[in-house]
Amino acid sequence: MEDCKQKIRTLWISNSKNYVFPTNDEGKLSALRNRWDASIYFISKIDLDKFPKCETIINRWFHKLCDLHSEPDRYYHTLCHLEEMFALVDILLTQLKEDLSKHHSSCDCIDFNLYTGIVHQSIFFHDAIYNAKSATNEEDSAALFKQFANELSEAVDDSLTISKEIVMIIDKFIIATKSHVLDEDMNDVQIEFLKIFLDADMAVLGKQSDAYNYYAAMIRKEYQHVPHNVYCSKRAEILESFVGKIGQKEKTVFTNKYMLESLENRAVENLKNEISILKNGCIPDAC
Repeated sequence: MEDCKQKIRTLWISNSKNYVFPTNDEGKLSALRNRWDASIYFISKIDLDKFPKCETIINRWFHKLCDLHSEPDRYYHTLCHLEEMFALVDILLTQLKEDLSKHHSSCDCIDFNLYTGIVHQSIFFHDAIYNAKSATNEEDSAALFKQFANELSEAVDDSLTISKEIVMIIDKFIIATKSHVLDEDMNDVQIEFLKIFLDADMAVLGKQSDAYNYYAAMIRKEYQHVPHNVYCSKRAEILESFVGKIGQKEKTVFTNKYMLESLENRAVENLKNEISILKNGCIPDAC
């Protein structure tokens, strides 16, 4: 357990301030592409030799997602955010597999590759649609994933490439990023993977203070259409409401036990610090 927590605390993302993805870096693109291809295989078991049309669809959608995450009005919600999530998810999934093997005789019944694919596909699509002026980004992103799943299904003679159940789970994972509340309708296994996904999305809150402040400044740039005073007031209000609920009815920033014990205190400190800066009419990392 301590080894996992140490890895989380010292992971490279804790100090990272880079959200400009080098799209001309073949190594980085290849790493993302490998995750993309593997995650699709895990959730569908597509035989590309039998259905070569699927390869064209998979390739086109990968580039579509890269283009969406490279839109000029994105300063934080870029491919770099996905990279950070994947780095953290690798640690948490490895630890979860180890924990399940120790405490659950039914561990062998859990298709770990399938759930890894579910988490990875959720990461790829959860911010696919991001418009700072919209209140339906999560729903629109989930709809985009379902469009992708439908295209794959149609390419294999209309038989379901990705089962309805898996599509439903990924849809729920993506929608859950709207409120970061666990879905009580999911079973215990699904909940554990959902915790990992949601906490990876929130991990930015537990960065080192300088890196957190840079993130906060990037969020401000994504909302540059909002007048300065209005932004400071409204964001402080939202963050205060969130922080105020922490500690009540077991409410915490993180839900995975390793994330909770590793980054919770730092996240709360960062949030409180940003609130103080905002109330002084400033933006973190910009004062």
